[in-house]
Amino acid sequence: MGDFNLDRDVQEWVSHSQSTLSDILAFNQCILHGGLEDLQSTGCEFTWTNKQDGLARVWSKLDSVMVNSTWLQHFPSTTAVFLPLGISDHSPALVTIFEEVKRTRRFNFLNFWVEDSKGFHQLVN
Repeated sequence: MGDFNLDRDVQEWVSHSQSTLSDILAFNQCILHGGLEDLQSTGCEFTWTNKQDGLARVWSKLDSVMVNSTWLQHFPSTTAVFLPLGISDHSPALVTIFEEVKRTRRFNFLNFWVEDSKGFHQLVN
């Protein structure tokens, strides 16, 4: 996961891009050869900006979270969220590997409490 400094598609930028078509093709070939794929993500579509004003501003998707099929088999609920820009020119990525499991905690009564020599029954009565 991180900043790959390349777009994966010509639709991944607004304004002009620094990526050439040959760079995009080579990057995609590398990802394919590595058996990787982009993890489904939500949040900001464009993860980088040059932070310039007006027409000079460029928005691009340079950041990705990539996984392979083995990762998805072991951690199928993994998700990524690209958060709004802060002080950096890149959106932070928040990756959650495990689903939040909501469990109700049940009370377990332990027999040794009543067998306590300090007088459990006197204390409770």
